[in-house]
Amino acid sequence: MSYSIHVHRRDFWADDSSAARDIALDEWRKCIGELASLEPVGPISGAWVDTEDGDVLFEWHEGVVSVDARSPAAVHAASVVASRLGARVQGDDGEWYGPAEQGSE
Repeated sequence: MSYSIHVHRRDFWADDSSAARDIALDEWRKCIGELASLEPVGPISGAWVDTEDGDVLFEWHEGVVSVDARSPAAVHAASVVASRLGARVQGDDGEWYGPAEQGSE
C-alpha cells in the first residue's frame, strides 16, 4: 500500500475548505522552472532528480502537490518545494514533516 506526503497551505492536506490558500497550477509550474533539481514531466508533474534513490515524482492536483513516497529523499525534496511555495509538508495520516512538524504556520 502506498503512502503519500503532500505540499500544501491548507489546515489539513485533504480539507479543501481552505482552498483559497491552495497552490495554483501556475505557481507549481513556476516552481518547477525555478528549482534546478526539479524537472518538468508532463503538464502537472515534476521530477526531483537530485537523489541517490532515483527520481522523486511530484504531481499537482487541485491545489496540493503530492509525492507517493516518504523516503528521506522525498521528504527533503518536498521540504525544499514547500519552502519555495510558502507551504508545509504533511503525510496522509496528518503528521507534519520539517519545520512545520507542530502544524504551526
